[in-house]
Amino acid sequence: MVSSLHTIVNGKQAMSFNKYLRLLGFLLLALSIQVLAAPPSHAPAHGWRKKHDPYYEGYSGKRWQDDYGITAGRCDARQVASAMGRAAGTAVSDAIGGEEGEVIGTIAGVLLESRANREMDEIDRGCISHALDLAPDDKPVKWRNDDTDRDYSFIPRAVRSLDNRLCRDLDWGAGILQTACINSDGSWEILSR
Repeated sequence: MVSSLHTIVNGKQAMSFNKYLRLLGFLLLALSIQVLAAPPSHAPAHGWRKKHDPYYEGYSGKRWQDDYGITAGRCDARQVASAMGRAAGTAVSDAIGGEEGEVIGTIAGVLLESRANREMDEIDRGCISHALDLAPDDKPVKWRNDDTDRDYSFIPRAVRSLDNRLCRDLDWGAGILQTACINSDGSWEILSR
């Protein structure tokens, strides 16, 4: 049997026993590398969250059904408007809360100076609130409101504690900085200057 393993003959080609062992060793090494590359059983594989936990959890502790593009740096104002319309068409407490996750957030307070504040509608406020809750630190969030024909952009800064509340600064550019904090109900509120 050793002599049969020593040389494997296939037509005119011959493979020595050493080459055979090297090939077998290489294959075993390649398989072991793939096994080591797989995530351990206690750490779910990439994509697990999307398949098994379809919600986005914000700084407020609320679970959102959709990020409306916020984590990618934009707010899809059309989707926000659609979500707000769905929520308004049902009992607000059922559509916005509960096991299904939140639809869209709210924000209170005066945003920017009074003229710009009057031009912002509930869609813009929804984008701002959602960005405050979900956007990564220092990543600009932009959107266009087709209803008002206006473009908006701000940078949500890192979460910090202020008077025992979680807060974030909104950097609107051109030196305009505002602070928003989370209320006990999970909504955001712009602090007056």
